Amino acid sequence: MQVLKLLVRVAFICNICFLLAFLILWLPNPPGGQVVSTVIVMGYLLGLPVNAIVFGWAIALRVRQRWRHAAISGRLMVFNLIVFCFQFISLIFHW
Repeated sequence: MQVLKLLVRVAFICNICFLLAFLILWLPNPPGGQVVSTVIVMGYLLGLPVNAIVFGWAIALRVRQRWRHAAISGRLMVFNLIVFCFQFISLIFHW
């Protein structure tokens, strides 16, 4: 369960990076640099796979009735779910 807690927090960081990258790429003159590149890579390349792993694991725990023992913040999972849906929609319409 500790690994799932860690993955939920990593997914949250990747989701924040995704939102920042989405905003950065919509700017008329996006800034450059290593920090911006790292944010874009973490947001676009890591965000969706990490979210998929987290939600797959969470659904498996829910099915097995062990969700109560995970002690994961509901607000964090809701935020990750909203961003996951946005990432999925963005992936579909971007390609």
